[in-house]
Amino acid sequence: MLAAIRAADRLVVVFPLWVNEPPEMLQTLFHRLACMPDGARPSQTRVIVTMELPALMLKATKDARREIDPQAVALPGIVIRDMTVIGCVNSISLAQRKTWLDTVEQYGKCAA
Repeated sequence: MLAAIRAADRLVVVFPLWVNEPPEMLQTLFHRLACMPDGARPSQTRVIVTMELPALMLKATKDARREIDPQAVALPGIVIRDMTVIGCVNSISLAQRKTWLDTVEQYGKCAA
């Protein structure tokens, strides 16, 4: 898997936020990527973070800035170019979920 990540031009990482951090297994994977000898890394990485709390809660914990610093949700060895936060995943309606999925699909079409 690490070789595939290193060979990629673009990377999308989707994960739930756990205690304001990516899951430990995901961090371990990217830590291993960061520790590998110099080599290619994806130049464009989009991160999509899901969380139970409203997205505004995460924004409020980041020094009340309007935008979240992508490096605040760090993945070792990866430079995050863009980040989307989807909050209230347990309570959003089917229509809202479809809107988010359509948005994510558009990200993929724009990158192609």
